[in-house]
Amino acid sequence: MLKSLPVREPQQLVSFGKAVDGGQVDGIGAGPLDIFTYDFYKQVEQDHGLFQGICGYSSFPVTASVRPSAASGAAASQAISHLVSGNFFSVLGAEPIMGRAIAPSDADAPGRNPVAVISYRYWQQVLSADPSVIGRAITINGTLFSVIGVMPEKFYGVELNEESPDMWLPITMHQEAMVQPSLLNPHGLYWMHLIGRVKDGGSVAQAQAWVTNRVQQFMVAREGANISDARRQEIQKISVALLPGGHGISHLREQYSQPLNILSFVVVVVLVIACANLANFLLAKAASREREISTRLALGATRSHIMQQIFTETVLLSLLGGALGLLLAAWTTAGQAEEPGSREALWKKLEPYAQPPEEFAGKFGPYRSPLKFTDDSLAKTPADWARRRDEIEKTWHKR
Repeated sequence: MLKSLPVREPQQLVSFGKAVDGGQVDGIGAGPLDIFTYDFYKQVEQDHGLFQGICGYSSFPVTASVRPSAASGAAASQAISHLVSGNFFSVLGAEPIMGRAIAPSDADAPGRNPVAVISYRYWQQVLSADPSVIGRAITINGTLFSVIGVMPEKFYGVELNEESPDMWLPITMHQEAMVQPSLLNPHGLYWMHLIGRVKDGGSVAQAQAWVTNRVQQFMVAREGANISDARRQEIQKISVALLPGGHGISHLREQYSQPLNILSFVVVVVLVIACANLANFLLAKAASREREISTRLALGATRSHIMQQIFTETVLLSLLGGALGLLLAAWTTAGQAEEPGSREALWKKLEPYAQPPEEFAGKFGPYRSPLKFTDDSLAKTPADWARRRDEIEKTWHKR
C-alpha cells in the first residue's frame, strides 16, 4: 500500500478523483467526479493542457475465457483483463521486458488491432514462460488476439487490489473482449478512470482547475441547447480532485486508511508513554550516581567530561533500542506485506499437489451434462429431470 508503482517518475502521476466509481449511465450530480465517458477522454487526450499526457482505463476488470493458442481444441481458462487506452503505458512510463506495449495506433478506432500485453505471472504460469511468446495467437472469448508484450514481474497495472490483471487489451477492443455492445459511442456511459502525468514543475492546483473547467464545459455541451438553468448551476458544482497516483489506485487503501490512521495514532501514544518511562528511568539512574559524580569531580574531572559521558551513554542506549526495534519489526512483518499476485505465487507452489497424474492428464472420459439425455435432448421440466435421473441410475448400474 505504500510502495510506488514501478514506472518512470511516479510522483508526477495524478489520479482524476478516487477512481472508485464503477460506472454510471448519466445524471451526474454536484460534487466530486471520478468517472468519465470515452468521448471526454478523447478530448483531453488530444488537448491535454498542463499535462504531459492523460491516459484512461476501464473502471472494471473483464473476466474472459482465454485459450492459450489459436487451436479450437485447446483448453480454455479464465483470465482477468484490463481495457486500457493506447497511450496507457507511455503515460505511465512502464516498459515491457519483452516485445512492445500497446501503442496509440492500436486503439485509434473500434476493433482496430486485436493485441494483448500479458503480465509476467500469466506468461510464467499459463504460457509456460514461452520465450517465443511475442506474436503468439491466443483466443479471447472467441476472438484471436496477438501477444505483443510481457510486462515486468513487479508491474500489476495501476489498480492494486486483491486480483491482479493477467493481461491488458486496447480499450477499442472491448466489444470483442466483453462480447457486449459498444461503449465508445458519443454521449455514452461514464465508465473510464483517468490518470495524468503533470508537466515538470507544473502546478497540481492549476491542472486541477483546468480539468474541472474542461469537465464542466463538456457536460454543458452534452446536455444540449435545452439545458435548464438549474442543471447548469448543478454542473458548476461538479469538480475533479487530482490525487497522487504514484502509489497506484487501491480500494483496499481507501477502505483501511482510516483504521490505519487510528492505529498509527495509538502507536504514537504508546511510544510517548514508553519514552516518558525511559526518561524517568534515566533520571532515577542519574540520581543514584550522585556519589559517583561527586567523587569524579573531587578527583579533577570537569563538568563537560561528565556531561559528555552521560550523553554518550544515552545515545548508545537509544541506538541499541532503535536497532532492536527495527530487527523486531522486520522479523514480525516478514511475509506479511502481501503484494498483488502473491496468492497466485502460492498457488503455483501448491498446484502440483492438486493435479492428476500425468497418465490421466487431460483425460476426462465420456462426460455428459446431467441435464442432457443420451439422445442429446435437454431436460427442461421437473418431469424431464425425473426421467433423466432414472436414465442416469440405469447407466450407473450397468457399469
